[in-house]
Amino acid sequence: MIFKLVFRYALQGPSRALMCALSVAMIAGALQLADHLRRSWTVSSDVVSAKRLVTRNLISITQTLPLTYADTIRSIPGVKALTYNSWLGGYFREPSNTLDSYAIPDEGFFSIYPEYVVAPDVMARFLEDRTGCLISEAFARKHGLRVGDTLSIEDAIYPGPWQFRVSGTYAAADEAGTVRQIFLRWVYFDERLSQLLPHIAHNLDNFTVELRDPSALGSVAKRIDQAFENASRQTYSESEEAFSAGFVAMLDSKIAVLNVLTVVGVVACVLILGSVAAISVLTRRHELNHLRVIGFPERFVAAVIILEPVLVAFLGAYIGLALARLAAPYLNGVQGLSLAASIAVSLSAVLRTSIVALCVGVLAGCIGCAVVLHKRPADILALPA
Repeated sequence: MIFKLVFRYALQGPSRALMCALSVAMIAGALQLADHLRRSWTVSSDVVSAKRLVTRNLISITQTLPLTYADTIRSIPGVKALTYNSWLGGYFREPSNTLDSYAIPDEGFFSIYPEYVVAPDVMARFLEDRTGCLISEAFARKHGLRVGDTLSIEDAIYPGPWQFRVSGTYAAADEAGTVRQIFLRWVYFDERLSQLLPHIAHNLDNFTVELRDPSALGSVAKRIDQAFENASRQTYSESEEAFSAGFVAMLDSKIAVLNVLTVVGVVACVLILGSVAAISVLTRRHELNHLRVIGFPERFVAAVIILEPVLVAFLGAYIGLALARLAAPYLNGVQGLSLAASIAVSLSAVLRTSIVALCVGVLAGCIGCAVVLHKRPADILALPA
């Protein structure tokens, strides 16, 4: 009975309910885009391992280290395996299609990073082709790329263009974090640097060390840095989590703005729905209080009042999720934004949307309840119609 009443009340003012739902949808869509952008910025700090530490230049992450440090690091007690990478950057086809392109060695990288899964035949093609590259499944779908296609990287941090042949795709649990990420062969990357910029060839951005015992991270990091304390380029070793957090820290101000906008958006939704709920209750206050007079408990009346804005909030929230999914491709690259080709409607996204919609609807419904339930039924029934 309660749901029958709720739907009847909602349909009594369909234009009001629809306009309210669309207002919530616009705000919800903007919040979905903001949340997706924030998650794409912080995804690197989510995919970390306690068994890995990163060794970089002591001065800055923008300074390089010589490849010759690799043998010394491998010989340090507690080091199980070692890999390294260099960032190339650039974009593909359009400036909006920015890339996270990394040159990696032929062996060891994917054993240290098991979260990236490469099929044996794909890896064989990658190793056979000096100009080969591995792209994520999400990247391949977004750009319609297949094995053997040419991928040209423009405006990289080193002179280009750089052209590679797609060897295949890799799989990753978090597709949102890999939609712009590609892997290149270090041997070809370093060969090109030797021709273009010989003074910076045979250098890399950072080493990644896999530990035999994660509890020994601090002592191993200290030994590595001590090994190069008298070198021309000293090192700084830290956990992968701390290294990733350093990137996120550079975005603190932007993330703070997104957090403030999220709070403002949620409050705006509550106020909009609360105002509509109060107006809706005022127009049928006598009917609602008749329910109280004939014996329906106040919790029943409160549920009827609350469920209507909850229904509108859910409708608006899911419309907003659909709008965000449609808008994401057109916003990618605008003023430096970097969104996925589309926002995936995953189970976690639906659950987050549902929880926020429920909270917003209940809070708005409480505003409506305050209009009716704060007075006695007899007092309100005595008022002129």
